[in-house]
Amino acid sequence: MWLFYVPVPKGKGEELANQMLDTCKCVNILESTSIYKVEGKLVKEAEEIMVIKTLTPKELEVRIKKIHPYKIPAIIKVKAETNDEYGKWLKT
Repeated sequence: MWLFYVPVPKGKGEELANQMLDTCKCVNILESTSIYKVEGKLVKEAEEIMVIKTLTPKELEVRIKKIHPYKIPAIIKVKAETNDEYGKWLKT
């Protein structure tokens, strides 16, 4: 299984999740505040974090890049192990 960590604008997580459910099994949407610098300016904004579980990481990454509203989306992916029962559910 692969876990993806993908920040999106606040209010967009559910819409985007619905557009990728054919390339993943489950999406958790968490509220978040991001703080970062752009061109020397401090930026603080509300976002949502999508934690996505998939068995097809390449297909999911292609889909995210197609539908994500940011010019350069953060797509962080990690190979993960699960308990046997959850792993079997992912394959259904």
